Amino acid sequence: MHDWTFDDLDFDTHVREQLPWYDLATECVSFLAKQYIPTSNGLVYDIGASTGNMSKAIQQTLVARNALCISIEPNQSMIQKFNGYGEVVEKNAQDFVYDNYDVAILFLTVMFIPVSERDLLFKKLKRKLKKGGAIIVVDKVNDASGYFSTCLKRLTLHFKNKVKKQDIINKELSLSGVQRPSKRNGKLFFKVGEFEGWIIEG
Repeated sequence: MHDWTFDDLDFDTHVREQLPWYDLATECVSFLAKQYIPTSNGLVYDIGASTGNMSKAIQQTLVARNALCISIEPNQSMIQKFNGYGEVVEKNAQDFVYDNYDVAILFLTVMFIPVSERDLLFKKLKRKLKKGGAIIVVDKVNDASGYFSTCLKRLTLHFKNKVKKQDIINKELSLSGVQRPSKRNGKLFFKVGEFEGWIIEG
Protein backbone atom coordinates (compact mmCIF):
# COMPACT_ATOMS: atom_id res chain seq x y z
CA MET A 1 0.00 0.00 0.00
CA HIS A 2 1.44 3.36 -1.06
CA ASP A 3 1.37 6.41 1.19
CA TRP A 4 -1.36 8.97 0.53
CA THR A 5 -0.50 11.77 -1.88
CA PHE A 6 -2.39 14.72 -3.38
CA ASP A 7 -0.70 14.23 -6.75
CA ASP A 8 -2.86 13.18 -9.71
CA LEU A 9 -6.02 13.82 -7.71
CA ASP A 10 -9.14 15.80 -8.61
CA PHE A 11 -8.99 17.33 -5.15
CA ASP A 12 -12.12 19.48 -5.29
CA THR A 13 -14.32 16.53 -6.30
CA HIS A 14 -12.56 14.10 -3.98
CA VAL A 15 -12.85 16.19 -0.83
CA ARG A 16 -16.57 16.78 -1.34
CA GLU A 17 -17.16 13.04 -1.83
CA GLN A 18 -15.24 12.22 1.34
CA LEU A 19 -16.59 15.14 3.40
CA PRO A 20 -20.11 16.13 2.28
CA TRP A 21 -20.12 18.95 4.85
CA TYR A 22 -17.04 20.58 3.21
CA ASP A 23 -18.99 23.45 1.67
CA LEU A 24 -20.91 24.09 4.90
CA ALA A 25 -17.63 24.27 6.86
CA THR A 26 -16.22 26.58 4.16
CA GLU A 27 -19.21 28.90 4.57
CA CYS A 28 -18.80 28.90 8.37
CA VAL A 29 -15.11 29.80 8.12
CA SER A 30 -15.79 32.45 5.48
CA PHE A 31 -18.44 34.06 7.68
CA LEU A 32 -16.20 34.02 10.75
CA ALA A 33 -13.18 35.33 8.85
CA LYS A 34 -15.27 38.35 7.83
CA GLN A 35 -15.77 39.16 11.52
CA TYR A 36 -12.01 39.46 12.08
CA ILE A 37 -10.69 40.94 8.82
CA PRO A 38 -10.28 44.70 9.43
CA THR A 39 -12.22 47.19 7.33
CA SER A 40 -9.08 48.27 5.47
CA ASN A 41 -5.61 46.96 4.61
CA GLY A 42 -5.72 43.65 6.49
CA LEU A 43 -3.52 40.59 5.96
CA VAL A 44 -4.92 37.07 5.74
CA TYR A 45 -2.97 33.81 5.50
CA ASP A 46 -4.62 30.71 4.03
CA ILE A 47 -2.31 28.00 5.33
CA GLY A 48 -2.42 24.70 3.47
CA ALA A 49 -4.51 26.36 0.80
CA SER A 50 -4.89 23.36 -1.55
CA THR A 51 -6.64 24.66 -4.70
CA GLY A 52 -7.68 27.96 -3.12
CA ASN A 53 -11.11 27.10 -1.72
CA MET A 54 -10.91 29.46 1.25
CA SER A 55 -9.40 32.52 -0.45
CA LYS A 56 -12.06 32.18 -3.14
CA ALA A 57 -14.78 32.00 -0.48
CA ILE A 58 -13.62 35.21 1.21
CA GLN A 59 -12.65 37.05 -1.99
CA GLN A 60 -15.58 39.48 -1.83
CA THR A 61 -14.60 40.58 1.69
CA LEU A 62 -10.92 40.81 0.77
CA VAL A 63 -11.64 43.03 -2.25
CA ALA A 64 -14.15 45.23 -0.42
CA ARG A 65 -11.72 45.83 2.46
CA ASN A 66 -8.54 46.06 0.38
CA ALA A 67 -7.07 43.10 2.28
CA LEU A 68 -4.10 41.05 1.12
CA CYS A 69 -4.41 37.26 1.08
CA ILE A 70 -1.34 35.03 0.94
CA SER A 71 -2.00 31.33 0.34
CA ILE A 72 0.69 28.95 1.57
CA GLU A 73 0.73 25.50 -0.06
CA PRO A 74 3.63 23.00 -0.18
CA ASN A 75 2.24 20.78 -2.95
CA GLN A 76 3.13 21.80 -6.51
CA SER A 77 0.25 19.83 -8.04
CA MET A 78 -2.21 21.79 -5.87
CA ILE A 79 -0.64 25.10 -6.86
CA GLN A 80 -0.99 24.22 -10.53
CA LYS A 81 -4.75 23.80 -9.96
CA PHE A 82 -5.05 26.91 -7.77
CA ASN A 83 -8.34 28.70 -8.35
CA GLY A 84 -8.33 31.03 -5.37
CA TYR A 85 -7.66 34.71 -4.84
CA GLY A 86 -4.41 36.52 -4.10
CA GLU A 87 -0.79 35.46 -3.90
CA VAL A 88 0.34 31.81 -3.65
CA VAL A 89 3.61 30.72 -2.04
CA GLU A 90 5.02 27.19 -2.34
CA LYS A 91 6.22 26.51 1.20
CA ASN A 92 5.61 24.35 4.26
CA ALA A 93 3.54 26.23 6.84
CA GLN A 94 6.09 25.60 9.58
CA ASP A 95 8.95 27.05 7.47
CA PHE A 96 7.18 30.20 6.27
CA VAL A 97 8.24 33.58 7.70
CA TYR A 98 5.04 35.33 8.80
CA ASP A 99 4.43 39.07 9.01
CA ASN A 100 2.03 40.55 11.55
CA TYR A 101 -1.42 39.51 10.30
CA ASP A 102 -5.13 39.67 11.08
CA VAL A 103 -6.51 36.24 10.15
CA ALA A 104 -4.92 32.85 9.56
CA ILE A 105 -7.01 29.97 8.23
CA LEU A 106 -5.90 26.34 8.56
CA PHE A 107 -8.63 24.37 6.81
CA LEU A 108 -7.93 20.59 6.97
CA THR A 109 -4.22 21.39 7.27
CA VAL A 110 -2.88 20.61 10.75
CA MET A 111 -3.45 16.85 10.46
CA PHE A 112 -0.85 16.75 7.65
CA ILE A 113 1.83 18.68 9.58
CA PRO A 114 4.28 16.50 11.57
CA VAL A 115 3.18 16.30 15.21
CA SER A 116 6.63 17.39 16.40
CA GLU A 117 6.32 20.68 14.48
CA ARG A 118 2.76 21.71 15.34
CA ASP A 119 3.44 23.45 18.65
CA LEU A 120 6.20 25.54 17.06
CA LEU A 121 3.88 26.52 14.18
CA PHE A 122 1.14 27.69 16.54
CA LYS A 123 3.66 29.60 18.67
CA LYS A 124 4.82 31.42 15.51
CA LEU A 125 1.25 32.14 14.47
CA LYS A 126 0.20 33.42 17.91
CA ARG A 127 3.28 35.64 18.12
CA LYS A 128 2.44 37.38 14.82
CA LEU A 129 -1.35 37.56 15.29
CA LYS A 130 -2.55 41.15 15.69
CA LYS A 131 -4.80 42.08 18.58
CA GLY A 132 -8.40 41.65 17.47
CA GLY A 133 -7.47 39.03 14.88
CA ALA A 134 -8.04 35.29 14.81
CA ILE A 135 -6.62 31.91 13.85
CA ILE A 136 -9.43 29.77 12.40
CA VAL A 137 -8.91 26.00 12.26
CA VAL A 138 -10.95 23.10 10.87
CA ASP A 139 -9.30 19.74 11.36
CA LYS A 140 -9.65 16.09 12.24
CA VAL A 141 -9.38 15.53 15.98
CA ASN A 142 -8.89 12.48 18.13
CA ASP A 143 -9.75 13.50 21.67
CA ALA A 144 -12.86 11.38 22.32
CA SER A 145 -12.56 8.23 24.41
CA GLY A 146 -14.49 5.05 25.10
CA TYR A 147 -17.47 3.95 23.04
CA PHE A 148 -18.19 7.55 22.00
CA SER A 149 -14.92 7.52 20.04
CA THR A 150 -16.19 4.49 18.10
CA CYS A 151 -19.48 6.28 17.43
CA LEU A 152 -17.67 9.31 16.00
CA LYS A 153 -15.57 7.12 13.70
CA ARG A 154 -18.75 5.46 12.45
CA LEU A 155 -20.36 8.85 11.89
CA THR A 156 -17.38 9.89 9.76
CA LEU A 157 -17.79 6.69 7.72
CA HIS A 158 -21.54 7.28 7.45
CA PHE A 159 -20.93 10.53 5.59
CA LYS A 160 -18.82 8.69 3.01
CA ASN A 161 -21.83 6.71 1.79
CA LYS A 162 -21.26 7.74 -1.85
CA VAL A 163 -17.70 6.36 -1.85
CA LYS A 164 -16.92 2.71 -2.66
CA LYS A 165 -16.11 0.73 0.49
CA GLN A 166 -12.80 -0.52 -0.92
CA ASP A 167 -11.76 3.04 -1.78
CA ILE A 168 -12.48 4.10 1.80
CA ILE A 169 -10.35 1.26 3.18
CA ASN A 170 -7.52 1.89 0.73
CA LYS A 171 -7.41 5.59 1.52
CA GLU A 172 -7.56 5.02 5.27
CA LEU A 173 -4.63 2.60 5.13
CA SER A 174 -2.63 4.91 2.86
CA LEU A 175 -2.95 7.70 5.46
CA SER A 176 -1.05 5.69 8.08
CA GLY A 177 1.61 8.02 9.47
CA VAL A 178 0.77 10.68 6.86
CA GLN A 179 -2.36 12.10 8.50
CA ARG A 180 -2.52 12.32 12.29
CA PRO A 181 -5.44 13.99 14.07
CA SER A 182 -4.81 17.21 15.94
CA LYS A 183 -6.07 18.54 19.27
CA ARG A 184 -8.44 21.46 19.60
CA ASN A 185 -6.82 24.45 21.28
CA GLY A 186 -9.46 27.16 20.88
CA LYS A 187 -13.18 27.99 20.98
CA LEU A 188 -15.36 25.42 19.23
CA PHE A 189 -17.70 26.55 16.41
CA PHE A 190 -18.13 23.38 14.30
CA LYS A 191 -18.25 19.63 14.87
CA VAL A 192 -19.17 16.70 12.63
CA GLY A 193 -17.93 13.25 13.61
CA GLU A 194 -14.16 13.36 14.10
CA PHE A 195 -13.84 16.88 12.64
CA GLU A 196 -14.00 20.15 14.55
CA GLY A 197 -13.62 23.84 13.85
CA TRP A 198 -12.23 26.28 16.40
CA ILE A 199 -10.97 29.84 16.80
CA ILE A 200 -7.98 31.27 18.63
CA GLU A 201 -8.48 35.00 19.17
CA GLY A 202 -5.74 37.63 19.28
